[in-house]
Amino acid sequence: MDEPTSGVDVRAAAIVTRTVRNTVDTGRTVACTIHQPSIDIFDAFNEGNDGVPKIKDSYNPATWMLEITTAAQEALLGIDYAELYNNSELHKRNKALIKELSVPAPGSKDLYFPTKYSQSFFTQCIACLSKQHWGRQQDFFNAIGAMYAAVMFLGVQNSTAVQPIISIERTVFYRERAAGMYSALPYAFGQVMIELPYLLIQTMIYGVIVMMTVAATPNLGLATIISSAFMDIGIFSQDLSLQKHMDTMEYGLMASQFGDLKDKLDTNETVEQFIESYFDFKYDFVGYVALIHVGFYVVLGFVFAYSIKVFNFQKR
Repeated sequence: MDEPTSGVDVRAAAIVTRTVRNTVDTGRTVACTIHQPSIDIFDAFNEGNDGVPKIKDSYNPATWMLEITTAAQEALLGIDYAELYNNSELHKRNKALIKELSVPAPGSKDLYFPTKYSQSFFTQCIACLSKQHWGRQQDFFNAIGAMYAAVMFLGVQNSTAVQPIISIERTVFYRERAAGMYSALPYAFGQVMIELPYLLIQTMIYGVIVMMTVAATPNLGLATIISSAFMDIGIFSQDLSLQKHMDTMEYGLMASQFGDLKDKLDTNETVEQFIESYFDFKYDFVGYVALIHVGFYVVLGFVFAYSIKVFNFQKR
């Protein structure tokens, strides 16, 4: 028996121990592990070895057992508990009992089951499938982390990849603007608007892939493959440290994807309730967050147009 007295009060533990004692009195052998018992429960056991310090009054029996069975205590006493048991009468009786019980009774048959598994293949599949979905808070945070990593990875990758191209195009822009072909505002308008179809297609394709792989099980092989995508996330980790000051990107990602989910977590609250209580994110505010993002896009576009008009990095 594995810890029959764990998780119950002293009275219930005593009842369990008396039941075990009654079972032993019928001639059966019961082996069990007991943690944090009272001295009365220990008194129910009638076998022991001498040679170790006796338990002190009002001392925790479990602590006493741990202290006297250590390798250091064996070295101090100059004994080996395993060797003592092997040379004891108890060991000989147990070996004889095992040998006796190993011989089948006359007329007995081997234990037989008509099938290898207790349930049908369909029932096994349903049980294993349901076991994989726990609905824990940690699963929710994993999904948020996957979305955050995807957005940051795309943003950093695009910003890094476009720099050599912009450096070359800027030289051409200076020459064509000096020739009177166009001003800075139409050039900035073209630079900004041409990205919209590409970003839309990229978001749709990448979003589908991320949503399909968001539940990938973490392991060494997977970590080795995708680790390079997360090398720089530590730079942005401070964005997640203060919940009340999280920017609109996290608000938009979490609220739009999970803000209206009614699925329950292991804490018996829905995802919608957890987001509102833990992050103070509300699904009704998603529209305003979208407007803020559009506003950022427009403002940054005008900043780009103003910068390309005012600043000149030509060396001649």
